[in-house]
Amino acid sequence: MGASSAFFVVPFATGDTLLVGVPVMSFVFGGPIVHFAHGRIGRGFGVLGMHFGIATGSALLGAGLACAGGRCGSGEFSGVAAFLGAAAGASLGLLASNIIDVAALAYTDPQEERKKVREQAFQLSIVPQLSISPDHSFIGLAGTF
Repeated sequence: MGASSAFFVVPFATGDTLLVGVPVMSFVFGGPIVHFAHGRIGRGFGVLGMHFGIATGSALLGAGLACAGGRCGSGEFSGVAAFLGAAAGASLGLLASNIIDVAALAYTDPQEERKKVREQAFQLSIVPQLSISPDHSFIGLAGTF
């Protein structure tokens, strides 16, 4: 998340506003991808839904608060206040949902880890070996168990 946060500076420094999508996508999909990689598919989809749900709700709240003072009426900048309020709300909501993910959902079950260690501890590996040189020849098996 730190690298994603730092990358928010790039669109403003370069003037290319399309680059905002890179850190946003990292914030949205980073947590679920980590859960998927650890085999917790259900938790990954739950986090993805939480990111979209909280960000959408807070975007609507931000747009509503921005327009509450009558700044979204008719005129040249009628939609700008609503857009900025929605963007600020979505950003804060996405940040909050990532904090919830890290604080409450990104943990490893100790029993699951012990099971993985036991499975790895009882693996058998046999490797054939062949060495031929002018002085000697060797054929054999090496293994770990």
